[in-house]
Amino acid sequence: MRKLKSIQNLENEKMRKGLDSILRTEDDLPMTNDTTGLKSVRKIPKAPFKVLDAPMLQDDFYLNLVDWSSNNILAVGLNGAVYVWSASNQRVSKLCEVPETDSITSVAWAQQGTHLAVGTHSGFTQIWDTQHSGLVRTLHGH
Repeated sequence: MRKLKSIQNLENEKMRKGLDSILRTEDDLPMTNDTTGLKSVRKIPKAPFKVLDAPMLQDDFYLNLVDWSSNNILAVGLNGAVYVWSASNQRVSKLCEVPETDSITSVAWAQQGTHLAVGTHSGFTQIWDTQHSGLVRTLHGH
């Protein structure tokens, strides 16, 4: 009986190891800073690096009002306007505004980080070139 349990335990252990190797991804591997296999410790500051004021930021699960670009620029939709903040030069600028009867419902950067899609409550999607601060196109009914 004891031998049977130990064989079953070995089989279970083999199955677990096999399953772990299948499910494990590259991200699951420990961070190392050298070939000895020691884990590096990442320091996370307790105080914020920068605090940005965002008055009138709507707290709604269905809105996407903040997005960070690949060029290190933050876009924020506040009520009827979209603001962009550059982390490299610390400048804030207003990109666009919608009429008082409308509001911003989403912002999303294109992969290159130069164009921003802005969705509105009335169903319009605007594509903005943020380098030239110009409207590229407006899509209706999206």
